[in-house]
Amino acid sequence: MIRTHREETRKANKAIFDRLEIIQSQLEGEERQLQRLLDLYLFGDFPKEMLMEKRSRLEQTIANLKMEQNQLASHLNTVSFTDQDIGAVEDYCLYIRENLDLLTFDGKRRILELLDVRGTLAIENDEKVIYISCLIYPQPVSLALTSPSSNTGGIKIPSCASLPMVRSQ
Repeated sequence: MIRTHREETRKANKAIFDRLEIIQSQLEGEERQLQRLLDLYLFGDFPKEMLMEKRSRLEQTIANLKMEQNQLASHLNTVSFTDQDIGAVEDYCLYIRENLDLLTFDGKRRILELLDVRGTLAIENDEKVIYISCLIYPQPVSLALTSPSSNTGGIKIPSCASLPMVRSQ
């Protein structure tokens, strides 16, 4: 789900990602020119004043490109998840999952409050259905069907809600 969000963000910000690639290419070209300029200076083939002027322009262009690159990268960092962000969330979820049985009732309640878990009970096709949403997944999802014969709220989990979480590499 986080990866899907990241891909949607990348599609929505494609122009910025494209511009970052162009900037990187321009930076490499300008830095090559600066290196060639240094070679020309060392061989003494051109007047020093002309080389210094060209060097100044190249350095200014490089500084401007780096500044734009930093601004665009900073913007993307605020709207998109990095692989490190996703890994941290996955590690944290795995940690919670592995230790959930060790928590007290109050500890579990605290996690539900932190995640702002909300549920809505509905009756569909003569079955009780619970739609759940939270901060991580704000769109309501039908996660559990209650057993129609149960008056204690027994839960029958559909297979889609009980898939194991696999941490991707």
